Parts: sequence; structure tokens; C-alpha cells
Amino acid sequence: MPRIARRVSFPVLAAAALCLAGCSAAADVSPVEVGDAPAEATVPGTALSIGDTAWVKVPGASGEEELVGATVLSMDPIDADRIEGFAQTAEVASRHPFAIVVQYTWTPVSEYDSTARTVPLIPLESDGSFAGWLANDVGNVAMGDADACGLTLPEPKDGTALECWVALTTGADLGGVEFNGTSRTATFPDEDHPYAEQPVTWKP
Repeated sequence: MPRIARRVSFPVLAAAALCLAGCSAAADVSPVEVGDAPAEATVPGTALSIGDTAWVKVPGASGEEELVGATVLSMDPIDADRIEGFAQTAEVASRHPFAIVVQYTWTPVSEYDSTARTVPLIPLESDGSFAGWLANDVGNVAMGDADACGLTLPEPKDGTALECWVALTTGADLGGVEFNGTSRTATFPDEDHPYAEQPVTWKP
């Protein structure tokens, strides 16, 4: 069955806020060194593991596309009790939560460039279909409480930022995450994106 057949809409669950680095306390996760950006983006269809970096083009601070690195640092099960508002609905309470920690790396356009970049990743069930993820009550907005994952993350600095968001699976296992060119703020996938049919994937 073609991949596009299962790309109807994204299973977003509005139950709690996601997190983007923003605490001044000692960080629970530290950034890793990924080196300079390559000349070209990562080839569509590349399969990666935890700790590997994909470089993809995303809209930058100026509105033009720029090359940003995404390094999946961990994809670990998380205790639902650590997520405020997690059990608000029976649908959400029946899911299995995973904390997805991702590092983003980019080249600041100047010493005054403090805009954090992100690369939208989509969680996968163990069978390869889309899993859900937590969103706040505004919709699938991937920003919010920095403690949503129960982790303290460092402030964005010198072209590096860490993010943690919560994936929700129907089964006990997470199949991984993928970059397919569609934002988690979208209702439907971008079927025309060059990574739509050949996403970059990270497996646990």
C-alpha cells in the first residue's frame, strides 16, 4: 500500500502543552557536538538512529529556507504522572507517552540572531503509521510549558536549541519519528514536499 494512503490527517491530541527550552535551572539534558552544516541536505529516505543528525531545509527567521540540523537525542517512555493534564480524557489516558528530545543546530545570521529554529518531526507507531502527540488547547502548537516532559532544558545558544515534546502511541512501543516536510501545526500532510514519500526516519 502506498505511504500516501495512510496520510489522511494527523492524530493530534489536545491535552497538555509541549515544551521548548526555556528554564534557567541546571539542565537535565546537554547539547551534543554535531559539526558544521554540510553543503547539501540529507537525502530523502535516509534511515537514522538515536544520536544521528539530519540536515534539512526549513523556513528561516528571514522567511527564506535555511539548512537546520535535527539530532534525536532520546525517545524514552515517560511517566504520565509527570505530564500536567495528561489524563484529562479517556482517549489520552489510554495512550502510551514518550518524551522525544531533539537538538536543533543552525548557523546564526548574526551575533544578534536569537531566533531558535526547529524541524517538525512526526511520531510513528510500531507498524509505521502515525502516532499522536500532545498539544495545548489552541491546537497542535509545539510550544508551551518547558516542564511538560518533566525535563529542564538549556536555553538556546549559539545556534543550538533543545526541545522536548510528548508522543502518544496506541501500543506499548514507539516506532520512531520522521521528517516528512509537514509541520505538526498542519491539519493535513504536505503531499508535494520532497520528503513526503521518502521521509528521513529515526528508529529507537
